[in-house]
Amino acid sequence: MLPEHLDPDALLWDLHRRIVPENLPAAPTLVEFRFPEHGPRPYYLLARRPDVTVCDEDGGHPVALRIEADLDALTRYWLGEVGWSHLLRADLITLTGPSTLRRAFPTWFSGYLLAAKSA
Repeated sequence: MLPEHLDPDALLWDLHRRIVPENLPAAPTLVEFRFPEHGPRPYYLLARRPDVTVCDEDGGHPVALRIEADLDALTRYWLGEVGWSHLLRADLITLTGPSTLRRAFPTWFSGYLLAAKSA
């Protein structure tokens, strides 16, 4: 994917639009994303059933789950080009936090509307 097509803000915005409310944690949960190739700025999603909100700051909430990912790889996952297990096996994503959140995170979203169905 061309670097000019990679946008962390657009990716997180799309993620937040495709949530599965019943799969979100019961308690408000702040997820911090970092994309090292895009500098030190953190990106945040605040999961509060039945919604997920894209945030510019942590809002004073403790970070429950930290995700460091290669933006190209995470975007390809979202587009259905690669599977979640590929990201983990290839060390393209690291999740830090309670194992329940690490395992559940990919189930919070129904996937990109036009994602390839074979991945």
